[in-house]
Amino acid sequence: MGTPVIAIMGPGGQARVTLDAALAAGIEVTGLLDDSARTDYFGIPVVGTVVDWRHQHGAEFILGMSDAWQRVRLGETMLAEGRVIRRVLHPSAWVSPFATLGEGVCVMHGASVHPDAEVGDFTVINALSSVDHDCELGRGVSLGPGVTLPGTVRVGEHAALGAGVVARPGVTIGPKAVIGAGAVLTRDVPEGEPRALAHLGAGARLMVARGRQRQIVALAEGRVQGVGYRAFCAHEASLLGVDGFAQNLPDGRVRVVAEADEGTLRQFVERLREGPPMSVVRQVNFRWEPYTGDYSGFEAVI
Repeated sequence: MGTPVIAIMGPGGQARVTLDAALAAGIEVTGLLDDSARTDYFGIPVVGTVVDWRHQHGAEFILGMSDAWQRVRLGETMLAEGRVIRRVLHPSAWVSPFATLGEGVCVMHGASVHPDAEVGDFTVINALSSVDHDCELGRGVSLGPGVTLPGTVRVGEHAALGAGVVARPGVTIGPKAVIGAGAVLTRDVPEGEPRALAHLGAGARLMVARGRQRQIVALAEGRVQGVGYRAFCAHEASLLGVDGFAQNLPDGRVRVVAEADEGTLRQFVERLREGPPMSVVRQVNFRWEPYTGDYSGFEAVI
């Protein structure tokens, strides 16, 4: 029997996409660690929670969580203790033999990494994204589906680029910057604040034609306060290009007001129903309201 491979899951769809890519690449995943109530993913059993990784003696690991900060913190702790973290390269992805990939990098379906590109530890390159020659991506970078980085683009650690972002050659994107979906970056983007707010940067413009704009008012119930739920909402909103806010209520629920096109809002609600690792989301009910345009970015408010 070969070395056991344990995939560490997380909230949202990213962990399932990573697991699917690992299986497509022929990696035999023997078990999963997950903080939700699920007992399996794709028929692979959940054998413990995330904190149980130290009990998986002799195993190698895949990090599937979408939260880059959690991914980097856990990954660095594992490496410091001598654990092995596997890279995941979907068989349809192209990675040049002259590119450099760090530990725990994941490259998804149809993505490409070209000669002399450098990809930092624990970075995720999602489906159909392109990282061209001489690009440099720092630790824990997240590229959404369909991101295009032509030659010599530099992306700082923990930056997150939403779906369809396009950068001009030579642009520098600062650490912790969060770029909204569909942005076209023609100038450098400064370092972002350590919270997930959509940051289009100077000279960026939206090129995506959106559908009819609407608003939702959602109420999340369960263990959703004191577990990073509002920050999770802000992170997911920034990746999808959703404006609004998340607010704790006295009765233990979280109220979310969000504006975007209808399709994007439906995706956002699914993210809200997943929640961050320490949450237990019992239900998320929402109602449609008219679009107001009163919000710019997404905030976690008191």
